[in-house]
Amino acid sequence: MGLWSWTINQMLTPKFWVHLRREGFIKTWTRGHKASRHAHYVGGNRTDGYTKQVGEDEFGNRYYEDFDVDHKNQRRWVEFSDYFMQMWSNGDKVPVGWHGWLSHQYDDFPTRTGNSAFVKHHYLKQHTANLSNTPLNHVPQGAPQNLNRMRFITAQRDRSRAPWQSPKGEGVFQGKKLIVASNSPFIDDMSIRD
Repeated sequence: MGLWSWTINQMLTPKFWVHLRREGFIKTWTRGHKASRHAHYVGGNRTDGYTKQVGEDEFGNRYYEDFDVDHKNQRRWVEFSDYFMQMWSNGDKVPVGWHGWLSHQYDDFPTRTGNSAFVKHHYLKQHTANLSNTPLNHVPQGAPQNLNRMRFITAQRDRSRAPWQSPKGEGVFQGKKLIVASNSPFIDDMSIRD
């Protein structure tokens, strides 16, 4: 795979211009990169054009299905909407219903209505993106990247720790052991009282 996925000869073909008008330059260029790879790694490398787009989720990700590929696990795939961030494309950007369809748990792709509609229960949390490698990610208190690290370390060092002291009060001590006079479990205290 070279720097230019579409060669000059491929750019002069009518297929390239049809795809360019339909998808735009960036999508056509990334599709060309996929087309230049071996067919084992990517589905949808068809000579007659693009494969069928089965749907689009609320984030703008597009989902495709191709039954003409050699390997069963390459029949379904997703093209993420943020194609400028291809390096950070991961499964967190796929909603629950579409994830089940991609992993072949469901035969029908999720729709908004009908039998294949994915039910969103009221107790499920709203889908959030993965915040790793962003300024909003979680940094533990003692981590070197935390801005309040030194304040946390000094607070841990300066907090008071009281040494153990023997309990003061009534009772008989035998060394450090407190001997408590216990009543027999068979004596009813209520019957003794007048």
